[in-house]
Amino acid sequence: MPLIKLFQKTTPASDAHRFLAIVLVDGIAQTILWEVEDGKILLKTASERVAWNSEDTCLAAVDQGLQQLGSEAEKVQQTLFALSTDWVNAYGITAARKPLFQRLAKDLSLQPVGFVVITEALVQYLVETQGAAPNGFLVEVASTDMVVGMVKNGKLGQVERVGKSDNPISDVTEALARFHDAVLPSTFILFSTVLTDVELEEIRQQLFQHDWKSAYSFAQTPVIDLLPEPVLLEAVVLTGGRAYAESKKLLPVGAFHLEGQAGHENLKDGVDKELASVSSIPELGTQPSQDPATMKLDEGLSRPDTASAESLEPVLHRPPGMKSLWKFLSIGVVAGLLLLSVLTFAYAKTQMKADVLLTLDAKHLSKQVTMKLDPKASESSVENLVLKAQTLSKQTKGELSVATTGKKIIGDKAKGKVTIFNRTANAKSFTAGTVLANGKFQYTLNQDVTVASASTGTNFETNPGTVETDITAKEIGPESNLVKEKDLTIESFSTDTYVARSSTDIAGGSSREILAVSQVDRDKLLTELKQTLTQDVYVQMKSEAASGMFVVPTNQIKVNQASYSAELGKETNTVSLNLTLEAFALVYQKSDLQPFAEQLLAKDVPTSYTLDPGTVELLSSPQQASSSSAAINLDANISGKAKPQLDLDALKKQILGLSVTKANQTLRQQTGVLSVEITRMPSLLESINPDLPSDAAKLTVTATEGK
Repeated sequence: MPLIKLFQKTTPASDAHRFLAIVLVDGIAQTILWEVEDGKILLKTASERVAWNSEDTCLAAVDQGLQQLGSEAEKVQQTLFALSTDWVNAYGITAARKPLFQRLAKDLSLQPVGFVVITEALVQYLVETQGAAPNGFLVEVASTDMVVGMVKNGKLGQVERVGKSDNPISDVTEALARFHDAVLPSTFILFSTVLTDVELEEIRQQLFQHDWKSAYSFAQTPVIDLLPEPVLLEAVVLTGGRAYAESKKLLPVGAFHLEGQAGHENLKDGVDKELASVSSIPELGTQPSQDPATMKLDEGLSRPDTASAESLEPVLHRPPGMKSLWKFLSIGVVAGLLLLSVLTFAYAKTQMKADVLLTLDAKHLSKQVTMKLDPKASESSVENLVLKAQTLSKQTKGELSVATTGKKIIGDKAKGKVTIFNRTANAKSFTAGTVLANGKFQYTLNQDVTVASASTGTNFETNPGTVETDITAKEIGPESNLVKEKDLTIESFSTDTYVARSSTDIAGGSSREILAVSQVDRDKLLTELKQTLTQDVYVQMKSEAASGMFVVPTNQIKVNQASYSAELGKETNTVSLNLTLEAFALVYQKSDLQPFAEQLLAKDVPTSYTLDPGTVELLSSPQQASSSSAAINLDANISGKAKPQLDLDALKKQILGLSVTKANQTLRQQTGVLSVEITRMPSLLESINPDLPSDAAKLTVTATEGK
């Protein structure tokens, strides 16, 4: 990563007081070179962020950052530290961290002058730049933690630290659960000393997708902003550097001006607000340089007595005739010097060129609205907040297998023969399926049978009619097995009329438990495969959408074909599903958003500003599900930038020939001008001619947007 250049004009070392600032958090170190000159704090250069994981690698990381600052920082020792909240306590730097600072001071020849807590510095920075006491949540994404602090009326209050996971929504939710205010401030400000601005923007986009308003006591849907790396560095130097410079009388208390390109807003000369004080580091054992005002004179030297004016005047012995000659020569020398001055000034006026760079204050605008995405609308309507949409569908298919969880008992039924006895005087027929029972175990006849009536024997005894037939147990399992010569009842008949007896063993009954396809298995397959295919098809729809087209998923999913590999109850260890479905979405054009943004944000554009259409963004999330023919309500965050309306040609004419000081004052009075940088060439003529060129061809006026 290249070094961050926070200003462009180089200041001679002899005219400035230079200092170092070192940002130290768990795992990351970053160094900054800054200076105080002419009542201003200038951020010179910042190194890239360097990773570390131990005291030794921390020293190496700081040393690497110092080397990246270049030769200008080689002899600078006075160092301000910017630390995270867990590095300090009520008594200063924690005891566990002090050895690290002692090594930094000793091994790298640094002279610590104090420290600031990064979160507190940011709060004070927001107070300064916003011109009002801010309210909201500061959300710091650290190496292993997510730190959420509540700012009320410009003061940092409750701070909660939670472990960082892969889900920033879950982390912020866990932290917010610990705040119990009746109404929470509706602003999140993200910053990080370890992540890049791109990585931080990804987290911001994820947080936008959550419905914070319904989950917590927010008065409105929170606005989610982020502080980029240059602003973070500026906040450290603005608060800590200003307080230290004022304590050393390098800056008058309350009169302050910051120069840089890190994006400060609304800072003016003469700001008189309370700043966070810089905490000193007396424990490190380093001795500050002796104040020159208290240094003693070297021994053996004395301060000379004040001489009278008479004693200092040289005594000249002039011949009487030379008096007129001396007068003539004196007049000639003076006239020559005056002529030379006039010629030099005229030359400077004709040769001097100047470039004026204005840094403009772009206003960030944001508005929360709920709009309707309607495929039935013939055209979009800003007045009714209706956005025209079209229906889009796409078919996809896939296959998924799961292990079966259903259980089923299978086996064989016991079989054998019985003899049926008829003790009545009439023959009796029994149809197949007639139930016979031995206790609780039941059997059925395999076929129709007829049993003859009872008869009288030779000894006048009664002999029942009999017939042998086959039976089968009604249920599977060994429980229905029955040994020979066991009596069985027939239906509900009394044994005095009809009865059966096993003539063979009733055997062969068995059972076992198997895995089989259950309805739960099929339902699980359908649910999981539908979810997977639906997510995939929406990703495809978004990737295939034309440039400038937005795709909003709906909940309408149509199953065109579902084929299971096994029927319900079939014995198998796995079952699979081949599924073909069609998903529906609503789409709308980016070009349709422009009138929404311009008209909805128009009322918020400050006087003398205009909305920049190229900066308009819209982040939205659907409120509810939709069918292909119904509308979707979108919660939308529309944002953009408003730029000052400046006529650079008119300003150029206005400052032609003015002194640099007067031109600077004139330009700073223009609405939306953050800072003015005037560069004159050749630099050797700057001290001779204090004015800007009068020739319009030799003066350029350009503008750039503040970050």
